Amino acid sequence: MRLAKFFRFGGKNLQVMFEALNPFNCVNWGNKVNQIFESASFGQPTGELNIDQLQIQLGVRFTF
Repeated sequence: MRLAKFFRFGGKNLQVMFEALNPFNCVNWGNKVNQIFESASFGQPTGELNIDQLQIQLGVRFTF
């Protein structure tokens, strides 16, 4: 989810952004994957992954 507000100052623009990943904090199930390149089982699933983290990002963009 992303919310943005634009402000104009003469010929310059300011954008303030708020972004949220998983804003409702729902559980997303996935697979853990072996990430050791030298391993014979590289890229193979090794278990379940429970991702239920709310992540928030704030940003500002100034263009002129």
